[in-house]
Amino acid sequence: MPIHRTRHGILVLALAAAFVITTGVPDAAAKKKKSSVVATIDGKQRRWNAKKLTIDTGGNSVNVIATIKRPHRVNQLIRGLSFSCQFDRTWVFPVTPQYPQFCVVGYSEVRFSTNPNPKTWGGANVEGTVEVTFDSLEGNRLTGRFHGTLTSQQNPPNPPVTVEKGTFSVDIGG
Repeated sequence: MPIHRTRHGILVLALAAAFVITTGVPDAAAKKKKSSVVATIDGKQRRWNAKKLTIDTGGNSVNVIATIKRPHRVNQLIRGLSFSCQFDRTWVFPVTPQYPQFCVVGYSEVRFSTNPNPKTWGGANVEGTVEVTFDSLEGNRLTGRFHGTLTSQQNPPNPPVTVEKGTFSVDIGG
């Protein structure tokens, strides 16, 4: 009996090894990367993960909104970053849209309270204040960079906001 069990164990081990070799074992590199947007805004690094992103690719544009979906507490400061650019999947990457292609970048801060007093800033590539570069499109994964100086949209105006080292990696769907 012990010989039969040993042969049976070796057979099971051999079948398991063959299964792993033929089907493969998923590794960390094979996992799907999650969407994210990262930027240094006025010297402070901000990060938005997939749960905080809304991505729309309607028509011939790509629109990314990075902010929380809903406030968690009263007096919470909610920061949001967005960009919208004309986009064409047939472009040769990397590409930095220039006039007449249009890109805008916006940033906002809103305190969730009874008197929210939102602060908003914006800029566009046609004004020369922002630059968005699409580095690659692999499958549905769009990656790129952005930076610029955003001017206040309030009256009276707030000081401009500097956006540096902005990167994005988002799934834009099919």
